[in-house]
Amino acid sequence: MKTTWKFPFEIMDHIEISMPEGAEFLVVAEQRGQGACMWCLVDPRKPQKIHHFQLRGTGHPFDGTEGRFLGTFQLLGGGLVFHLFTDKTHNEEPS
Repeated sequence: MKTTWKFPFEIMDHIEISMPEGAEFLVVAEQRGQGACMWCLVDPRKPQKIHHFQLRGTGHPFDGTEGRFLGTFQLLGGGLVFHLFTDKTHNEEPS
């Protein structure tokens, strides 16, 4: 049976998050002033796997490792805007 899990993460160019295999990305957002989180639909019975993502701020250069666009979110009341992508240097593509 699948369920929704929240995955908080630090603001870094490259993000690694352990989540069950086959995790399906739902949304990325800031929550209650406590930082960035992504929510994914997961099957908790599946083995854990490191998933890789790329994060870019508005106006920051791309280095070619960015894969599929997943979403945009804001921090500090819109003072910082970030864009989340899959990492195409790893052979994975979260749904």
